[in-house]
Amino acid sequence: MFLFSDNGAKMAITAVSFLAFEGLRVQRARRGSRAATKRHCEACSAPLEPGEQITCVQCSIDRIEGLLASEAWMQVRGPYMADTMRAELAMLKAVKGSRAALSSSQRASMSRSQFAVPQRRTFPIDTRARAIKALSYAKWPNNKRWESQVRKAVFARWPELLARYGTAVEKRRAA
Repeated sequence: MFLFSDNGAKMAITAVSFLAFEGLRVQRARRGSRAATKRHCEACSAPLEPGEQITCVQCSIDRIEGLLASEAWMQVRGPYMADTMRAELAMLKAVKGSRAALSSSQRASMSRSQFAVPQRRTFPIDTRARAIKALSYAKWPNNKRWESQVRKAVFARWPELLARYGTAVEKRRAA
């Protein structure tokens, strides 16, 4: 089976992919544009917030707590995986409390010392959860030039994060 694209190029497709393509096209036609559709959690069907991928934060927390409570899972995966899951659980609980985005008036009322890059007023680090987010956002390719400044500011303001998110060099400097 062949399908012709907008520019006239012939593309061979399988029956399965054709049905998936047709289903997607019909869904988009029914719901309007793709940007207008709201994604939902696979577990509880609650609307997903920006940054959440498949499940909401609460469902992810519940799933990890269930795994950690399961003796069979602990025997199969072992203590190393359990430690990794506990760290993930702690991070999710920290982020859960700060889901509300900063409004422009809140951001304007913050002092420059509450930002990792004060000259541009970017990467707010006023809460622990925002500091963790700043560390992850600083790793993005378009933010690489600010990464070292963000890391220094976050670890200066939140030294307890150094143990979990710091590199070996940063940990030696702090010691």
